[in-house]
Amino acid sequence: MTGRLGPLFVLDMCERFSFFGLAATLVLYLVAAEGPGLPGAQAAQVFGAYVALSFLSGAAGGWVADRLLGPRATALTGGVLIACGHLLLAVPVLYAGLLCLAIGTGLVKPATAALVAELPSGRDHTASLYSVFYVSVQFSAIAGPLVAGLVADRVGWTVALAAPAVVMAIGLGVFATGAVPARGPLRPLPPAAARRLAWYAAGAAAALAALSLGLAAGHRLSITPVLLGLGLVTIAAPFVDLRLLRRALAADPVARHRLSALAWLLGAGSAYWLIFAQGSSALALFARDHTGRTVAGVTVPAAWLQALHPALVLVLAPVYAEVRRRRDIPRHPALSFAAALAAAGASFVLLAIAQRQAAAGPVSAWWLGGVYLLQAAGELIVGPLGLALTARLAPAGLTARYLGLYGLFAALGALAGNRVYQLASVVRPETYFACCGLAVVLIGVALLVAGPALDRRGGFGGGPDQRARVTDIPEKVRNG
Repeated sequence: MTGRLGPLFVLDMCERFSFFGLAATLVLYLVAAEGPGLPGAQAAQVFGAYVALSFLSGAAGGWVADRLLGPRATALTGGVLIACGHLLLAVPVLYAGLLCLAIGTGLVKPATAALVAELPSGRDHTASLYSVFYVSVQFSAIAGPLVAGLVADRVGWTVALAAPAVVMAIGLGVFATGAVPARGPLRPLPPAAARRLAWYAAGAAAALAALSLGLAAGHRLSITPVLLGLGLVTIAAPFVDLRLLRRALAADPVARHRLSALAWLLGAGSAYWLIFAQGSSALALFARDHTGRTVAGVTVPAAWLQALHPALVLVLAPVYAEVRRRRDIPRHPALSFAAALAAAGASFVLLAIAQRQAAAGPVSAWWLGGVYLLQAAGELIVGPLGLALTARLAPAGLTARYLGLYGLFAALGALAGNRVYQLASVVRPETYFACCGLAVVLIGVALLVAGPALDRRGGFGGGPDQRARVTDIPEKVRNG
């Protein structure tokens, strides 16, 4: 297992280095005078669109892995797009670069997650294996903000935006030469349909390239309708994909019931991603404007404080691993999700208190440390446990598609988080943070009440392998 897991770790760590480094610096770059110089609210919208599109692309990435290329080739393609995206940002071609990054991330994430699920012990130890995998990549989540923030402050934005391309190239080399099975899709697309898809993809690529060039031209096109359209697609996508998956499971009512229960759980979990997505906008700007960052006479880059979140994930990981050692999937995962939402909501209530304290001057970084601690506790549940449940319930041949659905609900939460953050410019920031946090806590309470019914309907705490066989699905539906 180690020989196969190592290259997966390396590729996913390089992807996380890219994602978290950009997450820590993108809003700061967009509002900087030497950058595009966007207003803070619009910069948050652009970042939210990038994150949402990254998750949104996961559904298409899962489909590509399951039906077109297979997971290994899909992951390689995504890594190449990520490297190209960083080079385009450094040119700079902002929107084309972000588009490549989002699509590349959407290809890499479900493909690598599916490859982890296919490891020899993946079915019997789903949650513990995802926990190890999830925690290991946090090292890159720490390094990304530290390196990106330092390079941006000391060298400049061009080098900071281009450096992850070099890291990704190294990761692709390790992954390509590693012992990762190069199987094709379990349910390949018929050749005629694949040819039609190639033409559609070429047309879509041309349209997106023209749109990106128009946006880069300055005032010829506005980003606002693009963001609006992306928002509408992000809202509709998880429900459309859910309907398509239910059609694919028409012959298996038990799998359909489990999918419905999983969708309710992932929908509630999107409230966590609503809080998480604001880390690179609300928390980044709070760190820059309201936090004392001088240590021994040296001013720490604001982006460095975002490394606290993955660092705390690593600190809490041994406790979580001990719990998972006793039982891979908890008997009542809905209750675990409710606890994660309560922690995430409480983090914003704490941030509201810190914001009020900041009225008298910069506050200690310990306030942000407390905020990130609560969010890290929630992420260790929503992240690996959510992935493990999704992979466990996925019928053979639909694993990447199910993991793409997980990403779509995360995208919905990320988009909602960066949309509701606009309210911070209308009401007092401390009022906004308190109301947002309490709303997420209430969602957690609702999940606490509904949890036992969801657990029974979904069979979440059942045996080691909940998967349906791909042969249980009629051929006409499987190939549709």
